[in-house]
Amino acid sequence: MNLRSFLYGLTASCALLTSTSFFNLESASAQGLKSQTRPNFLFVLTDDQRKGAMGNDGNPLIKTPNLDRLAREGMAFRNAYVSTPVCSPSRGSILTGQYPHTHGVVKNSAYDALSHRLITFPQLLHNSGYYTAHIGKWHMGQDATERPGYDRWVCLRGQGEYFDPFLNIDGTETPTKGYVTDILTDYAVDFLKVRTATSRSCSTWRTKPCMVHIRHHRALPKSLQMPKSSAVQVPCPGVPALPGDLEGKPAIKAGLAKAANQPNKGDFSPSG
Repeated sequence: MNLRSFLYGLTASCALLTSTSFFNLESASAQGLKSQTRPNFLFVLTDDQRKGAMGNDGNPLIKTPNLDRLAREGMAFRNAYVSTPVCSPSRGSILTGQYPHTHGVVKNSAYDALSHRLITFPQLLHNSGYYTAHIGKWHMGQDATERPGYDRWVCLRGQGEYFDPFLNIDGTETPTKGYVTDILTDYAVDFLKVRTATSRSCSTWRTKPCMVHIRHHRALPKSLQMPKSSAVQVPCPGVPALPGDLEGKPAIKAGLAKAANQPNKGDFSPSG
């Protein structure tokens, strides 16, 4: 798949996600769309990536050349809103197209059983003839077992681990050596390029379209989040001084006082 096709697929997927007709794929197929050429979908979800954490957003420290290229040659949305800025509810909304109060995953809690019952867009694509894959972090509960609608299932337990994670691979708990971002990316590429030996890879991709949902991982904070050989030193710019009076704002004052005791963090005094 070349970049133009990839971007077309991403744009089409965004349009489908915002359309109520997206969840009527089976009836659409019955009307003859199944015989037409359909795009492949690659859905990549990053974790805990705040606004401004990309080069194309003006960040001078974080280097994201591949994401910047997608933004430059594709489409970047500058305004976005979320009703429940919490991990699990957001994941439920992405997969179902529903608000959290409708799909039922309203907080980061044990929604293992419920998440097995959700009707998701990968499930509907699967029922419409797509080969589908979930690769990475599910995190609607701690259960990593297979959910309906996926031909390929590579899932982390709960939040997962940065190094040597346990993966549920098509129903089998598998200890896996390596750095989690590399591992998940390799599984996604293998699925797309038909390099895996399993019969559950996208082995007939030339006759059936694919949908790969890769969800990258953020676990609890660790001092080392990637192999030392790949680590890049990023200078800390410090925190800008806050103007005005902080009376009545004890949490901000406590945070600034704590940060001021850390080396190379700049001037944290409210007055500058």
